[in-house]
Amino acid sequence: AMAVYRATMADAVANGIDLSSNAFMIIHGWTAGPLLLEFVAKLLGPLSKRPMTAGELAAETKAEEGPLAITLRTCCILEYLDLDSATGKYSVRRSEELDELDTYLRPTSSIAEALRSI
Repeated sequence: AMAVYRATMADAVANGIDLSSNAFMIIHGWTAGPLLLEFVAKLLGPLSKRPMTAGELAAETKAEEGPLAITLRTCCILEYLDLDSATGKYSVRRSEELDELDTYLRPTSSIAEALRSI
C-alpha cells in the first residue's frame, strides 16, 4: 500500500511553510487547476458512491496510483474529500463548495472547456 501523507491548510498555518513538512502544499498550488478538472471528470462520481482507498479508486478508474494520490491529497487539503486514517479510504465531503466545483468544472461546462484550452 502507498504511504499516505497528511497535509492540510491548518497544518501550514500552525507550522508555516516548511519544505520538510508541507512541501506538497506548494506543489498542489501550482497544479490545482488541472487536478481539479480531473477530479470532477473522473473521480468525483466513483467516490460519491462509496469511500475508497487510492488503490481501489485507481483500479476502478484505470488511473495510476501515484498521480491519483496527489490529486486525492489536494482534494483533502481543499476540503472536498476526507481521509479516514484508520482505513486509508477517501470519502466525499458534501458541501456547497463541492457542488459549485462540480457545476463549474464538469466536462460539459464552458468554464472547464476554457480552462482545458489554456
